[in-house]
Amino acid sequence: MLETESELVWPDGPLPRAGLLPEAGLDGFESGLFVQAHARETLDAAKLVEQYRLGVVFTLDRNSCTTMLQQARSAIEPVRRRHRSSSIMIDANHYSGKNRKRVADGISRQWAVHQLETLGLPWALTDSGFVESLGDVDALLNMTRSLPERTIIALPMPSSLLRDEATAITDLVNDFERPVALLLEHPSDPFDDEGVAESLVQVIRNSNPAVSLLRSDTSAIGALCHGAAAGAVGAHSGLRHIYPRSTGGAGEKLSLVVPRLLGYYSQHRFEQAYFRDPLAPLWRCSCWFCNDRDLTWIGNEPGDQGFRASFQHSTAALAEIGHLVSGSTTTSSQAKTWSALCELARTRHLDLANPSGSPWKPKAALQYWARLAPVRAGVR
Repeated sequence: MLETESELVWPDGPLPRAGLLPEAGLDGFESGLFVQAHARETLDAAKLVEQYRLGVVFTLDRNSCTTMLQQARSAIEPVRRRHRSSSIMIDANHYSGKNRKRVADGISRQWAVHQLETLGLPWALTDSGFVESLGDVDALLNMTRSLPERTIIALPMPSSLLRDEATAITDLVNDFERPVALLLEHPSDPFDDEGVAESLVQVIRNSNPAVSLLRSDTSAIGALCHGAAAGAVGAHSGLRHIYPRSTGGAGEKLSLVVPRLLGYYSQHRFEQAYFRDPLAPLWRCSCWFCNDRDLTWIGNEPGDQGFRASFQHSTAALAEIGHLVSGSTTTSSQAKTWSALCELARTRHLDLANPSGSPWKPKAALQYWARLAPVRAGVR
């Protein structure tokens, strides 16, 4: 467990090897840590997969004129040319937006077959509709009986449903004995609400099938440290949770990971703190894309290049954080390391100031993750 600032050393030598990233909990995947990206961002994703051996979840564009299969094939091929990765999932993304699919609309068996046989993926991810209630969880799981064996059941739901019904959800998942992937709806960060991280860990610990967390932020690493089979960090703000139907989502805003603060921050907020203390060491990053530069280079990139730079830096930085926690050899010690990292990040905020001189308020998620007890020995 990391106790002091001096014990937190970020890798600045060779890039992390695949075996040093969080292990996958599903056979066929090389890594448990994934980046969730738009299908059109395949070249940027391919570079990250090649350099860090991450997995990638490609999120399809429901408004595209091309078919789901065409989008998926176009996204996968550049990744496979750069690195023969098997750690690829395809998210049909039918559960999001104002015109989201309902559970009653069903699940396509053919879509699962296409992922496994046509695209040659190790696991298919269902094209689920949005889960509104516990009854929807039961109904959706019942629809999976005829699906191919190597299918992961996507369960997109309000974070409040997971928080309030963790025990019942666990019981239903155990009854059907298929791997599931949770995707959470929230206006901002679901893990800033008390009880959500605790409920997620409860489901992970007590479910017999593997449980993954997709479309998340840095909490994806926390889920992995507590035994999740896979965790996917969204490359952009719109892919770090599901926006409520009432908002329909928001335009992409430039934000980036400040590694030692263990979170994403808007470019504006980062710059305000940076210019108060430009020499603070926490503004520097040693990931493959930053190469020990301070993070201002990202905002200085012209036009859309800033979004690409943020995508690449942020994902690479999180891969190196994943490398840190994976240095612990057991799930229990990884959970302790994650708690320590969250507590360190929380206290570092007190050293920063807004333009008014008031300290930065740490994200509530850091506190909730920091206080979670590690997984018991012998429990996945």
